[in-house]
Amino acid sequence: LEGLQLLPLAELPGRAEITNISAIGPRRAIEQVQRQVADEPHLTAYSGMALEGRQLFWIDIHHSQASKGDAITAIKRDLGVDKVICFGDSDNDLSMFALADESYAPSNAKEQVKAAATAVIGHHDEDGIARFLQQRFEL
Repeated sequence: LEGLQLLPLAELPGRAEITNISAIGPRRAIEQVQRQVADEPHLTAYSGMALEGRQLFWIDIHHSQASKGDAITAIKRDLGVDKVICFGDSDNDLSMFALADESYAPSNAKEQVKAAATAVIGHHDEDGIARFLQQRFEL
């Protein structure tokens, strides 16, 4: 693909400590990267249309055993938190939704995410999360 150089993961330095890879680019390039990641058993990739415009797509790549759900578990354990409220709009938020006590999706979220949420709140372009927090906590 023009302007995008893809190298084998084996060429990463042995001591590389990468926790997440995020990229934005043309749909074709992002889809190619996602296909390559699908062949790697220890990696997971999520992608979708970028907020910056329909011609751009995003991708997030991380270890298959690292997820937002794992982060919720660690936060509850490490901080002694009893209740977690979360917000999300895409596939990578579903593991977090499953483990949080309450989960909210903005109206512009993917349908699958809205279906998994405790409730759907206002659109992100209309400050849906901020408005929810103001009302919920009387800020």
